[in-house]
Amino acid sequence: ERITLQQLIAMPHVFHSPLGTSEASLDRYLKSQGFNRTISVNSQSYMSAAAIVSQSDHLLVLPSMVAELLASHWPLKSLPLPEDVPDYHLNCVWHPVHAQQPALIWLKALMKELVNPE
Repeated sequence: ERITLQQLIAMPHVFHSPLGTSEASLDRYLKSQGFNRTISVNSQSYMSAAAIVSQSDHLLVLPSMVAELLASHWPLKSLPLPEDVPDYHLNCVWHPVHAQQPALIWLKALMKELVNPE
């Protein structure tokens, strides 16, 4: 089961934007195809976005690992995007001054392990 492009553009969206941006790679892709999506709610938190989506008819586009985690705690259904939609990349950034902090070293190691389990 996969969401269709028509469903994707027909339904309202919650846009997860921790940095306050107004556009994502999905929006650039849709524009290249002559479409737009309707973003009716902006959220800086995955948890608040999940809460909104669980109580509405809105969609939330997330990396699959985040979507699966949220769907295990909220009444949500996770579906893959249409096949032609480019991959979504999630970047983590930090100031170099903090690069050697034990908590950040631990977090980076944990993220690497989750992405590349051995």
